[in-house]
Amino acid sequence: MNAETHGVWYEHVAAIASLGALFFLLWQNILLQKQSKELSHSIRSATYQNIVGLYMDINKLLAVDSNMADAYESFDDENKNEDISFERKRMWLAWWLLNHYENAYMQYNIGALPDYMWKGISRDCISHIKKGYILKLWEQSKDLYSDKFMQFVESQK
Repeated sequence: MNAETHGVWYEHVAAIASLGALFFLLWQNILLQKQSKELSHSIRSATYQNIVGLYMDINKLLAVDSNMADAYESFDDENKNEDISFERKRMWLAWWLLNHYENAYMQYNIGALPDYMWKGISRDCISHIKKGYILKLWEQSKDLYSDKFMQFVESQK
């Protein structure tokens, strides 16, 4: 074999190696896309479980603690103030709801909360914020929330 034959042979080997590397990279890309899709589904699932878990926690609290249930029912009456303990519980519950809605809003904005879920949560959020006591608390503290969430709420009132 002469040098020219070796050169052609090396070119064929190099071409085959390049094709092999190309197929390997293509296969890796396909696997990464599948993993990315599964990770996205996992994040959405975890977000959904978190949101539902928060709702369950508040529902359990309202079922177990009659004072908290009374505080929740009092949101329509901004002037109801039976005692300091009751007022603290009502304020805590209102803050909890506002923080929960901001969390859901942020999850929606990063794409971790699907549209169909956000539509229901956003309606719930706005219906609560329009209630007397929560509206009063919102007006006093809206600057403590993210600008985007504040703009969303203000645009819906």
